[in-house]
Amino acid sequence: MKQNRTHKQNQYERAKLIRERFVHPEFNVFKDPADDEKVREDNVKADVIKEDANKENGSNWMGVFFKKNMFFIAFFVLYSLIAIYYLAFSSPRFISESQFVVKESGSQSSVSGLSIFAGFGSGTNDALLVKAYISSRNLALKLDSEVGLRAHYQNENIDFFSKLPIDSTIEQYYEYYKKHILISHDEVSGILTVEVQAFDPEYAKLVADKIIDLSEVFINNIGDKMFKEQVEYAREEVVRAHGLLSEWQTKLIVFQETNKLLSPQEEGGGIVTGINELQISIIKQKAKLKELQAVMHDNTTEVLAQKNLLSALNRQLEEEKKKVTDSDNNGLNRLTVEYQELSMSVEMTSDLYRSALVSLDSVRSQAVQKLKHLLIVENPSVTDEPKYPNKLHKLVTWLLILILIFGLISLLVAIIREHKE
Repeated sequence: MKQNRTHKQNQYERAKLIRERFVHPEFNVFKDPADDEKVREDNVKADVIKEDANKENGSNWMGVFFKKNMFFIAFFVLYSLIAIYYLAFSSPRFISESQFVVKESGSQSSVSGLSIFAGFGSGTNDALLVKAYISSRNLALKLDSEVGLRAHYQNENIDFFSKLPIDSTIEQYYEYYKKHILISHDEVSGILTVEVQAFDPEYAKLVADKIIDLSEVFINNIGDKMFKEQVEYAREEVVRAHGLLSEWQTKLIVFQETNKLLSPQEEGGGIVTGINELQISIIKQKAKLKELQAVMHDNTTEVLAQKNLLSALNRQLEEEKKKVTDSDNNGLNRLTVEYQELSMSVEMTSDLYRSALVSLDSVRSQAVQKLKHLLIVENPSVTDEPKYPNKLHKLVTWLLILILIFGLISLLVAIIREHKE
């Protein structure tokens, strides 16, 4: 193109030279009509060449302008496309925000101002567990199965850059979920704040309510297994203690029926009392015998009768003593010891049974007191206006990003040119 332009310029110069030589007044004497016609044709050709040269110079100027301002034009076009997208085509996202704390049923706290949360220091771990659960893949899949969260984010009415692709994988869905379900934890007050982003305000509230319900079930299921094991163990102890008590009670009944004794101790007490009375009676009858022998002969009826009475009392005394101190298994002393052992075993197993019952009631009470629930500070609500995208913020952010990118590119291009030169 440059050579063509040079050639045309040369033709223009030659035509100009011809005009100066043959059209100048001092050469009029040599002119003829044919020469005039030729000069006119040369003039027309020169004008055409000049016009083409001017057009080419104008086109060259536009090319130089675009070449010099290429970065600015590309920047303007790209930023205009971004602005058009956010201002005209981006789908609005509504939010439903909720706030809650994790509380145990048995905890006590004040209700004045922020002091309502003073009793929740021990619930920090529970709050962090709930936070992790809300951010987990399990809850994302559960919300998809119960309220169709994935299908909502794939709605065809959502713009291309905002929606979840139809053929998205579980990993892509989970990453999208984490960007649109946001949760924060205030370490001072223990408040958990959940922000649900959706493309419909009513649906955003539905998802927020479902998250609260599932989180409460989750936090209760954590300790449910442990409490069930404790209650089951306490119940087994009650059953075992009751079995031991029944066993020893049966042994005691068999003992009483075998020995025909309700209580060897009471029976022994009666025998001892009888022995004491026999001994006193023998002493009295001996004294009476001596009194009779002092005034009567030994073969008299009164003396003989008194001797027979003393002999009967002594035999009875021996029999009564034999009941208590018999060396065989029927001795009252042995029966008493065996009875005491059985009674003590029954009493001990009875105490064990009562203790097991108390332990079972205590475990059940603790299980109820340890039951956790979410204390709602702010219920999910339906918003009238979308919060995202924040168009002004996005436009300013993209402006700064493009300035940075094009500035770096310009710097690299300048460095490359400098090295080439």
